[in-house]
Amino acid sequence: MVHATCYGNPLVKGIPKGDWFCSQCSLSSASSQSTESSFCCLCPIKGGAMKHTRDGRWAHIVCALYVPEVFFKDPEVREGIDCSKVPKKEVERESTGKEGAGYQGSERLL
Repeated sequence: MVHATCYGNPLVKGIPKGDWFCSQCSLSSASSQSTESSFCCLCPIKGGAMKHTRDGRWAHIVCALYVPEVFFKDPEVREGIDCSKVPKKEVERESTGKEGAGYQGSERLL
């Protein structure tokens, strides 16, 4: 379950009637592609409320909100997560399976 104001689009515009699926589940059902292996590019934690980044990865909304170098192209609806300003050393740490960029600063939030 996610809060409408935390998740952003389309929930920020109103709670839809009937079934609603998050970005990951919508993509998974539309393309028959499993998102089970999707992980946040900003922390080592899998699962949770995530959205696509502008470069095609996934990021937890809470990580995107709390990592200072990350911003939303459209903050009101929490779309267009841009991680391009995250220092390269932080991204390398994430890709090696160690602590992700957002993990150090937001560990207690996740």
